[in-house]
Order: sequence, then structure tokens, then C-alpha cells
Amino acid sequence: HASRLLALSEADCPMELKILVDGHLQSQAEYVYNNMWNAHPKIDPISGKLYWLDYDLSGITANFTYGVVDPEGKEERNCTGVLGGGKGVMIHDLGITEKYAIVIDCPVMVGIENYSTEGSLWKFDANHGSRIGIFPKDGENGSVQPTWFQIDTCWIFHLANAWEEGNTVVLIVVRWDRIDMSGHGKKDDFLTGNTRTLHEYRFDMDSGTVVEKSLAANFETLEFPVVNQKRIGRKTQFTWAVGNYENEPAFHRIFKFDLSTSPPSSQSYSCTSPDGKKLTAGEAYFVSNGSKEDEGYLITFVVDPEGKQPSSFLILNGQNLETICVIDLPARIPLGFHGLWVSEQQVNHQIATKILSAM
Repeated sequence: HASRLLALSEADCPMELKILVDGHLQSQAEYVYNNMWNAHPKIDPISGKLYWLDYDLSGITANFTYGVVDPEGKEERNCTGVLGGGKGVMIHDLGITEKYAIVIDCPVMVGIENYSTEGSLWKFDANHGSRIGIFPKDGENGSVQPTWFQIDTCWIFHLANAWEEGNTVVLIVVRWDRIDMSGHGKKDDFLTGNTRTLHEYRFDMDSGTVVEKSLAANFETLEFPVVNQKRIGRKTQFTWAVGNYENEPAFHRIFKFDLSTSPPSSQSYSCTSPDGKKLTAGEAYFVSNGSKEDEGYLITFVVDPEGKQPSSFLILNGQNLETICVIDLPARIPLGFHGLWVSEQQVNHQIATKILSAM
């Protein structure tokens, strides 16, 4: 955004990286903005504005912060709000539509005191319940007062997309029934023993009511939903995600869901080595290459879940999930969470900006 590549961390300030012409990354260890951001700000593809949100990492208050950065990198709006549940929670993602911003209040409570019982900053407490807040995404500085909608208790890490249909706001997410945060970061079974669905919420902004339903279920893991970035905040027909069925390694498959059918039709790509070993994929990032919403490529790293084999770089056809290219890598790359595609044009503009600023 604004010719800068930003490295993001949960509840930290965004740090600028430079991509050099040889592909290496360089950092001056300098924060671009002084505001803490959560992990997933959103860029409106029409206006070019960036929307960010964060929460009180100490858990002392139920406040959240929200801001807008214009296409040139100037801070345009900085606001505060109060979560509907009245307590501090982890807010990993946010959503935008053409008019609204969406804040998630789900029951992963945040606070230093959780270390004594959970061995973690986080604690899942179903008694807190779950709710979604919606407020105008543009406006003046000061405070925001979301309209809060109570939803069935759950946990939500990531949104696929959100959009408006008349006075209804539609939200597509990956929904977890619950999450065990005890010993988070140290457990091998963090992703097991749960139910995840591709889920739809429809919020009536006039009546204040919400209708929710499962769109696709029966996955042992399902996460990292992505859409065509040109359609962020606008109605989308397709979303891709990674996951697996029972008795498969975590994130063994890359799924494509067609939201225009009821229930959504789906297809999947099985990540398998030439000798038949079942492999694990990272987030499959969509790179648009045409006018159709699903015309483009899915790119990701594929790894051996046992860590015994080198990794590979995978490129799939976004329309039919057929393999376009598999590039064997000389070493194992540890599986990460999220991916990003940076174009040659963006790299060149970034470098030109750096040279001009130095002059």
C-alpha cells in the first residue's frame, strides 16, 4: 500500500520492508505508522484506501481502535470504539463493504492473567458469547458506535469477504465451534478436535436481525479463505481455502467454493508428491490474470508434514484447480500462515520511490 510493503504482526505496529532486485528483503526496522494494527487490514480496491483495526492487548479495556489511510499513505481517520461484550477480546481480522466496516467480538479473551491458567495471553470463554459490529467505514475522527448483532457462540479467525445487498450486509467466514488456546504455540493438536464450516451471516441493517447458516461442512481443518482482491468489499461468487478431510494431513487440500449455488458447489486439489505422499499446503493466494473473477492463479508453498522432504512452490489454475507448475525447491521451507504476491510493477515502483526519497 502506498508503494510500501508492510510486515504485520498480531497487535503491533506495521513495519516497512524493501524488496531488492535480487529478491532479498531488507528492513530498516522502522515502523511506518505509530498505531497498533491487527493482522488483517483491508484495502478497498476502488478507492485505494487502507482500513485497519486493533484492540487493547492488555485486556484491561474493551476498547478497539480503527483507522483509515489514504492511497498515498496519509492517515485520514483515527477512531475508538467499545466492544459489544464489554470485555477485551482478540480481533484477528476485520471486514469492509462499500459503506461499512465490520468488527468481530468473539470469546477469545485477552489478558496477562491468562498466563497463570492457560500458559497463553488468550483464553476461550464461551460464556462471553459472540457478536458482530457494523459501522460506517468512512467519516470523521472521534468515536464509532457499531450496530451489534448477537450470533451463535463461535470463534472466527478469518473473513473471506463481505458485501451489501440492499440494506443487508452479507459476511462469509470460516467458523470454528470453539478453540483451545491453552499452551497456544506449543501444542501439536491446536487444530484438532473441532468443527469448522464455511459460514454465511446476513445482517439486516433496518431490523437489526441476523440470519446465519453453514455453507459447507465436514472438514477436519479449513482455514485461510481468500478471494480475488479486486472484489474485496463487493459481492463475490468464488472463495478458495485450504483444509482437509478426516485421516488426511492438515491443510492437505486446496478448495474452491462457488457461492452462487445453494449449497455452494466445491472442488478440491489434493497436494500429493510424485511418490504418493500426502503433503500440506500453505494459504493459496489468488493472483488475478483476467476479467473473470476466478481467472488467474493460486500460488502457495507445499511441504512435507513430517519435515523430511524438500518443499515445492505450486501454481494452480484458479478456475479448475489444474496444476500449472510445480517448482521443486533445494531446501525445506517451514510452513507459514499467509502469503502475498508482489508484482514486478510494484517492486519497481517501490525501488523508484526509495531512490527519489534519497535524492
